[in-house]
Amino acid sequence: MATVNYNGHTVTDQEVKNVLQAVCDFFEADVNVTSGDRKTVPSAGTNTSAHLDGRAADFHVSGYDDGTAYLYMKVFASAIFAGGNSYQIIWHGGLNPQI
Repeated sequence: MATVNYNGHTVTDQEVKNVLQAVCDFFEADVNVTSGDRKTVPSAGTNTSAHLDGRAADFHVSGYDDGTAYLYMKVFASAIFAGGNSYQIIWHGGLNPQI
């Protein structure tokens, strides 16, 4: 069974956790969180990051390169994400997908 692996990162927002689980369920693959809540702005970061409000997580989907996972999430968004909610999926190029 696929799981969301937080890898020691804190994700406090339940909606973000629900989205991570939905991604895990859709891909039937582990989701590995690489960043969650942040208290500081990393270099090349922004002080308006949703991470600072506990409303974001960076992650990788096991078995998929980030670009492919991103495209699947965009194309199949209605099958993955709960209707009536507003989500932002960002692909940082060679970096991490973020919700």
